[in-house]
Amino acid sequence: MPKIPYKKVLAHRILHEGKTYVMSIAEISPDGKNVKVYPYTEETPGTAFINGAIEIMKDSDGKIIIMKNEK
Repeated sequence: MPKIPYKKVLAHRILHEGKTYVMSIAEISPDGKNVKVYPYTEETPGTAFINGAIEIMKDSDGKIIIMKNEK
């Protein structure tokens, strides 16, 4: 799975902690330790759109990363 370099992403599907969020936004905190997932309701500046699904994970340092889910 390729890593997504953005901190705020809108995707068709977001997989996080065993749940699937449809047409939602994932936003990583500035320290990289927390993520907020919320429904997409309107366009917001600085949000990248990813076609398909993404998965929220932690790297080896415990920082939140966003990966493109190609399944």
